[in-house]
Amino acid sequence: MKAAKWVPAAKWVPGYQRAWLRPDLLAGLTIWALVVPEAMAYADIAGVPVQYGLYAVPLSVVAYLVFGTSKHLVVGPSSTVAALSASTVAPVLATGGTVADYIALTAALSLLVGVIYLLLGLARMGFVARFFAKPVLDGFIVGLGLYIAVGQVPKLVGVEKYDGNSLQQVWHLITGVSDWNGPTVAVGVVSLVALVALARFLPKLPGALIVVVGSIVAAKALGLDEHGVALVGQVPTGFQFASWSGVTFDRLVEMVPGALAIVVVGFAESVAIAKSYAAKHRYQVDPNQEMIAYGLANVGSGVLQGYTVSGSLSKSAAAEAAGARTQMVLGVLAGATLLTIALLAGAFQTLPEATLAAIIIVAVAGMIDLKILKRLADAKVMDFYLAVGAMVGVLLWDILAGVVIGVVLSLVLLIHR
Repeated sequence: MKAAKWVPAAKWVPGYQRAWLRPDLLAGLTIWALVVPEAMAYADIAGVPVQYGLYAVPLSVVAYLVFGTSKHLVVGPSSTVAALSASTVAPVLATGGTVADYIALTAALSLLVGVIYLLLGLARMGFVARFFAKPVLDGFIVGLGLYIAVGQVPKLVGVEKYDGNSLQQVWHLITGVSDWNGPTVAVGVVSLVALVALARFLPKLPGALIVVVGSIVAAKALGLDEHGVALVGQVPTGFQFASWSGVTFDRLVEMVPGALAIVVVGFAESVAIAKSYAAKHRYQVDPNQEMIAYGLANVGSGVLQGYTVSGSLSKSAAAEAAGARTQMVLGVLAGATLLTIALLAGAFQTLPEATLAAIIIVAVAGMIDLKILKRLADAKVMDFYLAVGAMVGVLLWDILAGVVIGVVLSLVLLIHR
């Protein structure tokens, strides 16, 4: 089947069995319950209003459903590429710009990333994942997890975010404890405890969605905003697009280095997840076709003014655990998210920002796997020092600097071997 080479869904959709529909439907709704709060929370990392996190979902997941080669990978909002998006767009508007400009440039970055993916995929450049060696990627991910978590603590305790690198921000938070807002701290701590407890004792329940709903109810019942607890604010129902007038050729050119960084990191992370599931279930994934699929997923996100997307380990694992049989779960996810945008988005306006911060911190906690560094240290190999170098690069400078350091260290490792 020639069509299946470029459209993998043409291979498996005609053979779809009726018995698979129920498990795929239930798994899709399970992923929806995970994606909605995370997409809104990651929108905060990307620096855009929460509804644009929802906009990133429908077309991106349908694009991967049609063009992806993994039977298990779930593509969608990711804390990793959301942070890279913010670090790319923010400097472009450092001299001034409106919120609408920021939203439009974030969407334009997603389109730019999509085009780069497509060009690389068509050129059969799937080997670019090797530009980020595994130990260096591990160190970078640990550093990025710490970077994101530290950046969310101010919202968790009700203070303004301090400028500077991650270590400087930690010092500022410690020395400014007297400025913390008590009610906000209480909301944040309760949210954290609830998320961890639900994940530990009731893992099959949609913990993030339960905590979000509980926080919204509490905010209304207790009037938390009157006690200094910051709320998300107005979330329009339906699609509300920003003007594209802020997107200029010069600004697009300025974002190219950041877009390339997102492609290198996003692809290395996504294809690693796809390959791990392929090895587990004994089938093959095509890295070049995966590039095309990730490209179209990012184009789909950008068209609806969402932010950049990539493969997600947590969502993929949740889909598998929920009994997903095929990638049709992504179709269910897309439909459920569209209904959320059309009918339910307005319900999130009284959601405390501290709860969103707690969701992000718990989500990225899995990225901060210090056991990986310990294993590398115990082995006494060069990999450990390279992993630490990538991690320190993120914490002492910023994400893009960490990417550059990671690529350089990967080349050093390749030459050393």
